[in-house]
Amino acid sequence: LEMLGEFEILREDKSPWVFEDTKIERVPWKLLPPGKRSKGEIDALIDTETKHYPERIQVDIRSRHNTYGLFSPDLIAYGSDEFYGYIVYGYSNLGLYFFESFLPDNATYVLGTDWENISKLTKLEILRGKLCINRIFHRKKWEDKIKRYFPKQTKLFTI
Repeated sequence: LEMLGEFEILREDKSPWVFEDTKIERVPWKLLPPGKRSKGEIDALIDTETKHYPERIQVDIRSRHNTYGLFSPDLIAYGSDEFYGYIVYGYSNLGLYFFESFLPDNATYVLGTDWENISKLTKLEILRGKLCINRIFHRKKWEDKIKRYFPKQTKLFTI
């Protein structure tokens, strides 16, 4: 990464990792754009939203978002309004939806299957109503805390 400024994550068979089986849909409150989105498009969105940060912070933010790809989300959503600056990574088989921020030193919101309705509320309403499963701050051991929500898997790919 330091030498070339980029890297690519490959599956064990050396094929590129993409969001090929990800469901993308549009909802009435403008959370999801229409059409399919590739990993490249999501990466471009992250790049656009983080380009004003120092490179070290950009790498941290991208790393957090790449963590979700390890577990093959079946839904990716992004929107505006109160949750502007977040991407939702959904795992319907687990009933879990992770709202991940583009901002440094922020938090991840873990929601259940009612994520669509809850996402229409403000963060304050969500926290006061104790409507999120968890709020995980972007601190040390963030990745370990996220990975606890997923069943142990065999190695998906090598770097």
